[in-house]
Amino acid sequence: MATSEALSAEWASKTERFFKNIKDSADVLSKEEELIQQQEGYDNMSQYYDKGTPELLGYRGHILTAEFCNKFYGNGDKNIKILDIGAGTGLVAEELRDKYGFQNIYGMDINEKLLMKAQAKNCYKRKRDILFQGLYLGDGSNLDRLNLIFDNSFDLIVSGGTFFVSKSHPGADYFPQMCRMVKPGGRIIIVTAKAYSEEPWVEWDRIKDLERVGRIKIHPVEHVEQYKSGYDGVVLVYDVLV
Repeated sequence: MATSEALSAEWASKTERFFKNIKDSADVLSKEEELIQQQEGYDNMSQYYDKGTPELLGYRGHILTAEFCNKFYGNGDKNIKILDIGAGTGLVAEELRDKYGFQNIYGMDINEKLLMKAQAKNCYKRKRDILFQGLYLGDGSNLDRLNLIFDNSFDLIVSGGTFFVSKSHPGADYFPQMCRMVKPGGRIIIVTAKAYSEEPWVEWDRIKDLERVGRIKIHPVEHVEQYKSGYDGVVLVYDVLV
C-alpha cells in the first residue's frame, strides 16, 4: 500500500502537470474544451487540495490575498461584505476570518467538489450563498449568470490564485460585472502569479478602458515574492468609483 507521503508527492506531480497542460493547450483547445479539462483536473485535486496546495506546492496566494485585504481594511469595519471569486476550498476566507476577523464573506466557484470542502468549514456567510455554476466560462451566456447578483452588493471583491490562470479562468471580461457588483468606494483585490499576468490571453486594454471612462482607479501593481514555489506574484488593486 502506498504511503501518504508517496500519495501526496504523486498528487503534487500530477497537479504541476495539470497546470502545465492547461498552459500548453491554450492554442489548441477552445475555451469550452479547456474548461472541461480544467474542471476534471480540479476534481482530481480536491482530495488533497487543502494540504497539498500550500504544503507541497508552496502556494501562498491565499495568505497574500488576506494580507492585502487587511492592509486596506484592517483598521475599519470587519463586517464589510466580501465576495471571494474562485473560492475553492475556502483558503482565502479562512485566512480572512481566522487571522484578521472578517466575518461577512461570500464565495463563488464553479467546482462543486472544492466547494463541498469550503462549506464544511463554515467560513462563508451561508451555505446557500455559495454559487458555483457558470463562473469561469467567459462567454456571454455564462457571465450573464452574474446578473443574478444585485448592483452594489459588496464592499470588496477578492480573488486569490484564480484570475488569468488560463483563457477559461476569470479574466478581463469579469471586470465590468465586478464593477457593477461593488459599491462605489469599494475595491477589487486580485492576487495571482506574475507569469499568469503576462500571458497573451490577458486583455489589459479592456481593464484600462474602465479607468479611461471613470469606472475604476488602477493602483500600481505590487510585486510579491514566493507566490508559490518557483513563482513570484502580483497584487492588483482597483478602486471602484461609480
